[in-house]
Amino acid sequence: MPFKPEEREFALNHLNRTAAAFLETIAGLTEAQWNFKPAPDRWSVGECAEHVAITEAALLRLIERALGTSAPGDPAAALTDAQVLGAYANRNFKATAPERIRPAGKPATHKSAAKAFQRNRERTLEWLEGIQADLHAHRFPHPALGAELDAYQWLLVMGAHPERHAAQIREVMAHPDFPR
Repeated sequence: MPFKPEEREFALNHLNRTAAAFLETIAGLTEAQWNFKPAPDRWSVGECAEHVAITEAALLRLIERALGTSAPGDPAAALTDAQVLGAYANRNFKATAPERIRPAGKPATHKSAAKAFQRNRERTLEWLEGIQADLHAHRFPHPALGAELDAYQWLLVMGAHPERHAAQIREVMAHPDFPR
C-alpha cells in the first residue's frame, strides 16, 4: 500500500499538534516543579521532557535505518493505526524505556529541553515532507507493543509519544506534594 498524500498530511498535522500540546504542558514551570519527583522510582517533569527529546531523534534514526534494511512483514499480524495510537494513549499500559533513551539529566532546564525537542521535531517534519518511500513497505518490531509496525505507524508513535508523556507530566503535577 503506497504512502498516500492524505497520510502524509495526517502525520504532519499529528506531529505538529502533539508537539504544541507537549510544549504547552511543560511551559512556565519553576525549577522546583521541573525537578519534582512523586517517588524515587518515578520521573520528574524534566526527566520526561529529556526522554521525549532523546526519543524523537532516536525514532527518526530507527525509521531511516529501517527504510534501507527492513523487509515487508506479515500484514496479517499487523496492528491497525488506531490500535497503535490507542496503545500509546492508554496510561494503564506501562513500559520501561530502553537504557539508550532514559533521561540522564541533560537537558537540565525547561528552555534547553524544549529547544532540543523542537529541533528534533523540526527535523522529523522536514524529513516527512520530503520522503518519497513507501513507508508501509518497511516494518520493524516495537518491543513494548510486541508487534511489528510499519514506518508510517512509527511516525504515528513519534506523535503519540510526547502526548503520552504530557499525560504522565499532568499526573506528576496532580500529585499532592507537587510544588505550587
